[in-house]
This record gives sequence, C-alpha cells and structure tokens, in this order.
Amino acid sequence: MADIADRAQGSESLFLLEAQSRHEVRRQGSSGLEFAAVCAECGEMIPERRRAAIPGCVLCVECQSEKDNENGRIP
Repeated sequence: MADIADRAQGSESLFLLEAQSRHEVRRQGSSGLEFAAVCAECGEMIPERRRAAIPGCVLCVECQSEKDNENGRIP
C-alpha cells in the first residue's frame, strides 16, 4: 500500500503530464483532439468526446476517477 509520499508523487506526476499536455495544445494552436489520444496511466485510447470536452486531458475516465478517489475529491 502506498504511503502519503507515494500518493503525492503520483499526483505530482499526473499534474505535470496534464500541464505539459495543455502547454503543447496551446503551443500548436490546436483543439487538442489529436494530442494525448492515449491514456498516460493505462495506455487505452481516450474517447474523442472526452478529448473534445476536456482539451489537454491525459487520462481516460476510469483512470481520472481512480485519481480523484485517491486524492479524496470524490466521496
């Protein structure tokens, strides 16, 4: 089981991936639909509707939900 430092490091890594993705989308001047098509956590495809709704996302719905649960964002 991961301790608080491991969880913090994991959260920081995901935050950095998300920030890099948003920066790349802005730099390319794109809508973000062609960037980060694959989940950074599990490697599965991120659905186009999710990428359109959340430009720059790097996690699929399932992995984002797990991250939110780990960080205490969802009861």
